[in-house]
Amino acid sequence: MNENILSRGEVNYLKSSIEPLTHRLNEYSVYLNKLRRIDLVYNLSQKR
Repeated sequence: MNENILSRGEVNYLKSSIEPLTHRLNEYSVYLNKLRRIDLVYNLSQKR
């Protein structure tokens, strides 16, 4: 047996650790995009 291969339990543990992080990252990127849009609109309104 190759010792580099993870057991099913280890894989499940890693997945359960990573999923909340990716979910949080997605929320942050949505939030950042909203901030960028607000900033863009604000900057455009200042130039008039």
